Amino acid sequence: MKELPAFSIDADVESADWTKQSWDLPPYKSREFLAIFHDLNNFRNLPVYKHAVAEGLIVDDEWVGDASDEDLTAIDSQHSSRREKLVEHVFVGEVMRSLWCGGVHEVDVLRAETDAAGYDIVVEVGSIVRHIQLKSSAHTAKTSRQKVNVALCNKPSGCVVWVTFNPSNLELGPFLWFGGSPGKPLPDITGFAVAKHSKGNAKGEKAERKNIRVINKGEFAKLATISDVIEVLFGQSIVSRAD
Repeated sequence: MKELPAFSIDADVESADWTKQSWDLPPYKSREFLAIFHDLNNFRNLPVYKHAVAEGLIVDDEWVGDASDEDLTAIDSQHSSRREKLVEHVFVGEVMRSLWCGGVHEVDVLRAETDAAGYDIVVEVGSIVRHIQLKSSAHTAKTSRQKVNVALCNKPSGCVVWVTFNPSNLELGPFLWFGGSPGKPLPDITGFAVAKHSKGNAKGEKAERKNIRVINKGEFAKLATISDVIEVLFGQSIVSRAD
């Protein structure tokens, strides 16, 4: 039987002297790993775990250090839809919390059943009704463009909020913004490139998605905080109350 290496960590993580960051341990959560580390909650507080997350060796608390690019894609696809909905809930919660703390208590939020109309949520504050298309990507993602439905232009104050987030703790920000002033419609996007289907037909030709436009990242304005997002959504008078 193969002898396992001996490791020891301080019981008190705050005063631990084991501050290594390089990973020379068995794969996280493997049988060999669990034979050494029994308290995962304690281990997650160690620098070696946090560094592994930052380096992409651990994703969604699962080991992917030895995974191929194809494996990583599969893992990300498996969790992406759940994570996208979670980011949406966190975003709405952050907006509502900021408004509430600023004395803005009358906030209505509705969610679209489908994405046919080009938006995910509707947020109403005072006389301003925002139909918002939410996009999200991790800080480590290389996403350089987003696809937006032209139907969003038909809404009285449609906009796109692109949320970037820390994949290790889902902390939101900074944000990217594409839209008009409060009460104004989405700027005309019909002149942007028409999106195409990701899969081709029998001839390898990718059909156009006539109602979808591709908007490059450079067209978005960068916003640092939730307060900045609230300002572009509902105006300076609202954000002054929410600060």
